[in-house]
Parts: sequence; C-alpha cells; structure tokens
Amino acid sequence: MNKKTNTDNSREKKLLNKKGLTTFLLFLSSLVISFSGIVLYISPKKYAPVWAKGLLWGLEKDQWKEIHIVVSVLFIIVAIVHLYLNWRVFRNYIKSRIKEGLNLRWELAIACLIVAVFVGGTIMEVPPFYTVIEAKKSLKDYFKKYEKQHKTEMRRLMRAQGKIYNDDDDD
Repeated sequence: MNKKTNTDNSREKKLLNKKGLTTFLLFLSSLVISFSGIVLYISPKKYAPVWAKGLLWGLEKDQWKEIHIVVSVLFIIVAIVHLYLNWRVFRNYIKSRIKEGLNLRWELAIACLIVAVFVGGTIMEVPPFYTVIEAKKSLKDYFKKYEKQHKTEMRRLMRAQGKIYNDDDDD
C-alpha cells in the first residue's frame, strides 16, 4: 500500500503559490486603482471643506493621487511577473492560435475599434465621450462655489490641522 500521510502532503505543497499570489495582487490592485480613480474624478479642489473634515478616510487629494500612482506601478510590475510566470501557457496559446488561425479576429478587431473610438472621441471632445470630462468640470465648479461660501470655515479647519491654506492651490 502506497498511502501518503498528511506530513508527506504538506511537504509536497509549495510554501507560496506564486501564480495565485500574482493573481490576487492583480485583482486587489485593480480594485484600489479603480476606487482611487473614482475618488480623484469626483474630488474637489485640494483643500475643500468636505475633504478638510476627512470624509474619505482622512486622506487629502494629493495622498489619493500618490496611492493611485504607486498602486498603478505595483499593478504593472505584477502584470509583468504574472506574464513571466505564465509565459509557457501564454506562448502555447499564441502558437495554437497562429496554427489554427486566430478564431477571434472579429472580437480583436471590434475591441480595437471600441478603444480607438473612445480615445479618439475624448481627444476630439465629442459627446458622449467628452461628457465624462464635462461632468468632472461641473463637479469642480460646484465645489468651487461651495468653497467660496465656506472659505472662513475652511481656513479655520486648515489652521486647526496645522496646514496652510493657499487660495491659489487649484488641484
């Protein structure tokens, strides 16, 4: 009888599953990038009162920008490592697609076209793509009006937090 014990099984298991780790890192970092991107999209002027009161975990806009950038770098590095760890599978998939012919030609063409339309529409400032940018500008204008109405309160809050408020800070 060739029965293995629990200790034999645990020896065979890897201490760390690198592919699993990279998959979870990609997933979690994409969530953080998405959330911080939304926060940056809707965020007001650098020191608007709603932020000075610490409504979004007490982080300022600059801190959200830094999180967004650093986690984006993490995502890129992990994506490269993920591709490296799965290179054989990726290479074999590409080879099989080349041999069989790319069965997803239309899907690839449509995906490229959709991305090109979104990028081009944004560059040319065409609705509905540029509407997203206009909505952000409207949010910024709303926060500017709110800020003007509550400037003294904001200055008091900033002084209480030991920060210097600069009227010229605009992002």
